[in-house]
Amino acid sequence: MPETFVDGSIEAVGVGRSERLSGTLDLTGTSEISVDLTTFVSDQSRRDRRVNGLFAADPIATFRTSELTLPATYTEGEVYATDITGELTVNSVTRTVTWSVEARLTGNQLDVTGELDIVLTDFEVQPPSIGGFVVVEDEARLEVLFSATG
Repeated sequence: MPETFVDGSIEAVGVGRSERLSGTLDLTGTSEISVDLTTFVSDQSRRDRRVNGLFAADPIATFRTSELTLPATYTEGEVYATDITGELTVNSVTRTVTWSVEARLTGNQLDVTGELDIVLTDFEVQPPSIGGFVVVEDEARLEVLFSATG
Protein backbone atom coordinates (compact mmCIF):
# COMPACT_ATOMS: atom_id res chain seq x y z
CA MET A 1 0.00 0.00 0.00
CA PRO A 2 1.47 3.37 -0.95
CA GLU A 3 2.18 5.66 2.00
CA THR A 4 2.96 9.38 1.89
CA PHE A 5 4.18 11.60 4.69
CA VAL A 6 1.81 14.54 5.16
CA ASP A 7 4.39 17.09 4.01
CA GLY A 8 4.91 15.04 0.82
CA SER A 9 8.62 14.68 1.51
CA ILE A 10 8.74 10.88 1.55
CA GLU A 11 6.76 8.29 -0.32
CA ALA A 12 7.02 4.62 0.57
CA VAL A 13 5.24 1.35 -0.06
CA GLY A 14 4.06 -0.58 2.97
CA VAL A 15 4.40 -4.31 2.40
CA GLY A 16 2.83 -6.94 4.62
CA ARG A 17 2.68 -10.67 4.24
CA SER A 18 0.76 -13.56 5.70
CA GLU A 19 1.36 -17.26 5.61
CA ARG A 20 -2.21 -18.03 6.70
CA LEU A 21 -3.54 -18.82 3.22
CA SER A 22 -5.88 -21.78 2.86
CA GLY A 23 -8.43 -23.13 0.45
CA THR A 24 -9.22 -25.60 -2.28
CA LEU A 25 -8.49 -25.60 -5.99
CA ASP A 26 -10.95 -27.44 -8.22
CA LEU A 27 -10.30 -27.59 -11.96
CA THR A 28 -13.87 -28.80 -12.62
CA GLY A 29 -15.82 -26.71 -10.12
CA THR A 30 -15.48 -23.83 -7.69
CA SER A 31 -12.14 -22.91 -6.16
CA GLU A 32 -11.86 -20.84 -3.01
CA ILE A 33 -8.85 -19.28 -1.29
CA SER A 34 -8.98 -17.45 2.05
CA VAL A 35 -6.54 -15.43 4.12
CA ASP A 36 -6.76 -14.07 7.66
CA LEU A 37 -6.03 -10.35 7.21
CA THR A 38 -5.08 -9.93 10.86
CA THR A 39 -2.04 -12.16 10.32
CA PHE A 40 -0.25 -9.69 8.04
CA VAL A 41 3.19 -8.72 9.28
CA SER A 42 5.34 -5.90 7.90
CA ASP A 43 8.55 -4.18 8.91
CA GLN A 44 6.62 -1.72 11.14
CA SER A 45 4.75 -2.90 14.24
CA ARG A 46 2.70 0.33 14.25
CA ARG A 47 1.50 -0.45 10.71
CA ASP A 48 0.72 -4.03 11.72
CA ARG A 49 -1.43 -2.91 14.66
CA ARG A 50 -3.32 -0.49 12.40
CA VAL A 51 -4.01 -3.18 9.76
CA ASN A 52 -5.03 -5.70 12.42
CA GLY A 53 -7.46 -3.13 13.82
CA LEU A 54 -8.97 -2.45 10.40
CA PHE A 55 -9.94 -6.10 9.96
CA ALA A 56 -10.41 -7.31 13.55
CA ALA A 57 -14.21 -7.52 13.26
CA ASP A 58 -14.13 -9.37 9.91
CA PRO A 59 -10.65 -10.84 9.40
CA ILE A 60 -11.16 -13.39 6.62
CA ALA A 61 -10.86 -12.33 2.97
CA THR A 62 -12.00 -14.85 0.37
CA PHE A 63 -11.60 -15.23 -3.40
CA ARG A 64 -14.00 -17.62 -5.15
CA THR A 65 -13.93 -18.61 -8.82
CA SER A 66 -15.11 -21.33 -11.18
CA GLU A 67 -12.69 -20.22 -13.94
CA LEU A 68 -9.66 -22.20 -12.78
CA THR A 69 -8.66 -24.52 -15.64
CA LEU A 70 -5.53 -25.79 -17.32
CA PRO A 71 -4.95 -25.02 -21.00
CA ALA A 72 -5.87 -27.67 -23.59
CA THR A 73 -2.20 -28.14 -24.48
CA TYR A 74 0.39 -27.80 -21.80
CA THR A 75 4.03 -28.72 -21.35
CA GLU A 76 5.00 -29.69 -17.82
CA GLY A 77 7.12 -27.00 -16.18
CA GLU A 78 5.97 -24.31 -18.64
CA VAL A 79 4.70 -21.02 -17.20
CA TYR A 80 1.08 -20.41 -18.13
CA ALA A 81 -0.16 -16.80 -17.88
CA THR A 82 -3.86 -16.00 -17.70
CA ASP A 83 -6.47 -13.80 -16.05
CA ILE A 84 -8.88 -15.31 -13.54
CA THR A 85 -12.13 -13.54 -12.68
CA GLY A 86 -14.09 -14.26 -9.55
CA GLU A 87 -15.62 -12.82 -6.42
CA LEU A 88 -13.38 -11.19 -3.80
CA THR A 89 -14.91 -10.64 -0.37
CA VAL A 90 -13.17 -8.28 2.04
CA ASN A 91 -14.83 -6.69 5.06
CA SER A 92 -18.13 -8.46 4.13
CA VAL A 93 -18.17 -6.63 0.78
CA THR A 94 -18.03 -8.73 -2.38
CA ARG A 95 -16.78 -7.40 -5.72
CA THR A 96 -16.00 -9.06 -9.04
CA VAL A 97 -12.26 -8.82 -9.68
CA THR A 98 -9.74 -10.18 -12.17
CA TRP A 99 -6.36 -11.46 -11.03
CA SER A 100 -3.35 -11.62 -13.38
CA VAL A 101 -1.97 -15.09 -12.76
CA GLU A 102 1.04 -17.17 -13.73
CA ALA A 103 1.02 -20.89 -12.97
CA ARG A 104 3.45 -23.75 -13.44
CA LEU A 105 2.58 -27.44 -13.07
CA THR A 106 5.48 -29.74 -12.24
CA GLY A 107 4.51 -33.31 -11.45
CA ASN A 108 1.58 -33.05 -9.05
CA GLN A 109 2.56 -29.59 -7.74
CA LEU A 110 0.94 -26.40 -9.01
CA ASP A 111 2.86 -23.17 -8.24
CA VAL A 112 0.82 -19.98 -8.64
CA THR A 113 1.60 -16.27 -8.46
CA GLY A 114 -1.07 -13.65 -8.92
CA GLU A 115 -1.58 -9.94 -8.53
CA LEU A 116 -4.53 -7.61 -8.32
CA ASP A 117 -4.93 -3.88 -7.74
CA ILE A 118 -7.91 -2.84 -5.60
CA VAL A 119 -9.39 0.34 -4.19
CA LEU A 120 -9.79 -0.02 -0.43
CA THR A 121 -12.92 2.10 -0.18
CA ASP A 122 -14.62 -0.21 -2.72
CA PHE A 123 -14.54 -2.74 0.15
CA GLU A 124 -15.61 -0.14 2.75
CA VAL A 125 -12.09 0.00 4.19
CA GLN A 126 -10.98 3.51 5.08
CA PRO A 127 -7.27 4.03 4.38
CA PRO A 128 -5.59 4.60 7.73
CA SER A 129 -3.57 7.57 8.82
CA ILE A 130 -0.63 6.56 10.97
CA GLY A 131 -0.02 8.97 13.82
CA GLY A 132 -1.42 11.83 11.74
CA PHE A 133 1.81 12.18 9.77
CA VAL A 134 1.60 9.25 7.32
CA VAL A 135 -1.34 8.91 4.94
CA VAL A 136 -2.09 5.58 3.28
CA GLU A 137 -3.37 5.80 -0.29
CA ASP A 138 -6.75 4.31 -1.27
CA GLU A 139 -5.17 1.84 -3.70
CA ALA A 140 -3.51 -1.44 -2.75
CA ARG A 141 -1.80 -4.20 -4.70
CA LEU A 142 -2.59 -7.71 -3.57
CA GLU A 143 -0.14 -10.46 -4.46
CA VAL A 144 -0.49 -14.15 -3.83
CA LEU A 145 2.12 -16.89 -4.07
CA PHE A 146 1.26 -20.46 -3.23
CA SER A 147 1.85 -24.09 -4.09
CA ALA A 148 -0.78 -26.78 -4.19
CA THR A 149 -0.48 -30.54 -4.56
CA GLY A 150 -3.11 -32.97 -5.64
